[in-house]
Parts: sequence; structure tokens; C-alpha cells
Amino acid sequence: MIRDPIIPPLPPHPVASPPKGWTMLDMDGRFSLYAPPAAYHHPERGTDSYVGDIIGADFKLTFDYGLFSGGPDQRPPAPGVREERFVADRHPAVIRSGLTASGEIGIMLYVPNVHCGRLIIGIRCDWDALQISGTARDAAAEATVKTMFRTLQFSPNPYE
Repeated sequence: MIRDPIIPPLPPHPVASPPKGWTMLDMDGRFSLYAPPAAYHHPERGTDSYVGDIIGADFKLTFDYGLFSGGPDQRPPAPGVREERFVADRHPAVIRSGLTASGEIGIMLYVPNVHCGRLIIGIRCDWDALQISGTARDAAAEATVKTMFRTLQFSPNPYE
């Protein structure tokens, strides 16, 4: 199995409980997360992966789940960019965030190798990753988005 060198294996960690009043956003059975009540999910048409938006009052995120879902480069974060590593529903994950030129906070979650280890039509599924990225209006919205990321849950492996 190929492991993403940017995210070393981490010990198991429970999924965070959502704040009171938050609702679950189900991404068509692929994954889910909790968000503030006014937030919603809008799927888009993807070529080789499941893509869409998660929109709230003070944040806008885009997700890409599947083949070639990107991720942070392997260099250390640039000055001013914060990095946090945690376990997202049994999977090593990384969050990077920092101030953009427009004054908003850019934020990105990357979870590599979500469902991997089986051969599928002659290729390994090590590429099955999730990236969620976008902007948060301010530090409070950044904290909200990070809390959302920590409630992430994946569906069972569809390849087994």
C-alpha cells in the first residue's frame, strides 16, 4: 500500500461530537460531517470523483473526493500558514489555514488513502482521497470549519 509521505500514520482517535444544534450533511452516502444549521451541501458534476460545495453564512468550501483529489505539497507550510494533523474517522488528516490577500482565511483539509489496499480493475485504490478547501470570513468562521472537519465520517469501504 502506498502511503502519502506528507501525513504519517496516527493512532486511532474518536470522531468529535458536533456542537448542539448542528445538523449532519450527508454527501450522498460517501461521507458526512456536521455543520451549523444554515449550512448546506450542493453537489456538482465531477469527471472522476465526487465534487461539490459546502456553504455557510461565513464560509464557502469546495470538496473533491475520489481519484486525483489533490492535497498539500510535501514542502513545509509557508510562513504564516498554520498546520494541524489529526485523525479523521480512522484516517490521518491535515488541515492548513492562513490569511489570504483579500483578508479572508484560506483553509484546506486533506485526507489521503481513504479506501485503499484492494486491486480494482488492475489498479490500486490508494488514490481515493478527500480534499475540502475554501475560505472562512474570520477567525471564528475558521474555528467553525475546523470543528466541522473533526466531525467527518466516511462510509464503509465500497470495494470490500
